[in-house]
Amino acid sequence: MPAWLELLVPATASMFRPTLIAILVLALRISHPIKILVWFLAGGLLTTVAIGIAVVFAFQEASFMTGSTPTVDPVIYLTMGLLSLLAAFVLVRRRSVG
Repeated sequence: MPAWLELLVPATASMFRPTLIAILVLALRISHPIKILVWFLAGGLLTTVAIGIAVVFAFQEASFMTGSTPTVDPVIYLTMGLLSLLAAFVLVRRRSVG
């Protein structure tokens, strides 16, 4: 089976997200659509992170997870992530000012 055919079914299914369509229609009918869309995005982000954390804790005791040690200290990952967010904030501020 070709790889593109395997991706065709999930790609087609992802086109029809009834919740997203409903929120978009609702948001376009109110006076402040950005507010409801930002809250919808925040809810999706929170849900994704919560499910990810649950999966990590569920597989923490799995045999394929034991014995692996991180190659880089997690503090470095967190520092780089915070620096990336700071750089994005500075770029957005510079763009809106200029």
